[in-house]
Amino acid sequence: MKELTHIIPDGFTGIRLDQYLCDTFALFPSRKSAYKLIKKGMVTINGHTSTPNNPVQKDDAIRIILDNEYSPVYKRKLNVLYEDQYMAIVLKPPGMLVNGNFAKTIERALPFNLLQSNSVDALSAPSSVHRLDRPTGGLLVVAKTAAAMMNLSRQFQERRVKKVYRALVNGKIQESGFIDADVDNKEAVTAYFIVDNIPSLHTNWITYLEIYPRTGRTHQIRKHLADLGHPVLGDTQYTYTGPLLKGKGLFLWATGISLKHPVHGWLLNVRIDVPNKFYSYIEREKRRFSKFNG
Repeated sequence: MKELTHIIPDGFTGIRLDQYLCDTFALFPSRKSAYKLIKKGMVTINGHTSTPNNPVQKDDAIRIILDNEYSPVYKRKLNVLYEDQYMAIVLKPPGMLVNGNFAKTIERALPFNLLQSNSVDALSAPSSVHRLDRPTGGLLVVAKTAAAMMNLSRQFQERRVKKVYRALVNGKIQESGFIDADVDNKEAVTAYFIVDNIPSLHTNWITYLEIYPRTGRTHQIRKHLADLGHPVLGDTQYTYTGPLLKGKGLFLWATGISLKHPVHGWLLNVRIDVPNKFYSYIEREKRRFSKFNG
């Protein structure tokens, strides 16, 4: 078994323990998974076993004991952008879940793609530090040791990790801006910048955006853009009005991440380009619009 230790920072007092673990650590895909581990007595607060609904307090010392239950490895090749003894950054394909009780997840594919750490606090298997929506592709941060997991999780929790996304959305957005609107009753802020406006016969206009989420709520970017009246192309869940692009997947990609290395402290800044489907769709819409209009 491996264990993680964690100190509750300021600003989280009163949140029930299972919810706090789910929000803080990507190794818990749901509150239910945190609930089960707490009920098994594998989570303590200040040296004492707790209950899932116990409210956490600032400076509480949390200890999490992780089961080394057997999980079959999913032998799918992933693109590894960065790897060392402590962490990795991999490319998550769209359509895959990051984790959960399923056979074909990113986490079950990680042992097939990453080397086992030789650190004394090595995790039994690499673990994702944050989540990407199932239909979203792009950069995913992975921890390989307990210390790296705690450090990276804290960076995400304290909003010190800078994330960049690219998206194609329905309609023409005239100006760059930001959206400050709660998601699931939690503060959520998304800044967006216009890369291009593209005429389209299908949606009249398409806007190509670069997006900087300042918080990390579930489906935050998709919800914010849909509420703005410009849903992400291919978003079958949040396209409330207007034409729906089907069969081509979601045009949302995590293209950049910047954080401090959890052990060495240096700045890691990884950027990738969007997949070819973005450019091929843009060029096709331009050709169709030009042809239709002579």
